Amino acid sequence: MPTPLPTPLIGAPVADRLAWLLDVLHAAAGADYIGESVSQLDHALQGATLADKGDDTELTLAALLHDVGHLVPSDEPSMEGLGTHNH
Repeated sequence: MPTPLPTPLIGAPVADRLAWLLDVLHAAAGADYIGESVSQLDHALQGATLADKGDDTELTLAALLHDVGHLVPSDEPSMEGLGTHNH
């Protein structure tokens, strides 16, 4: 998985921060979504696809990124072992 937002990206041009975020999402293609048969990326894209049925770009973006905090390494507990399998 990608590393947390590197210090040089804080205040960096939007294009650099967006490239980092896209790397995070790309890495999510290989990340398990709490035991479900989809990856973290698939889950994000499913949410964004459903949200995109409306006419609210911000809602679509929020749905795409709603779990991004789980994708960035940290010392906090992961989602592993949480959730309801096959819901």
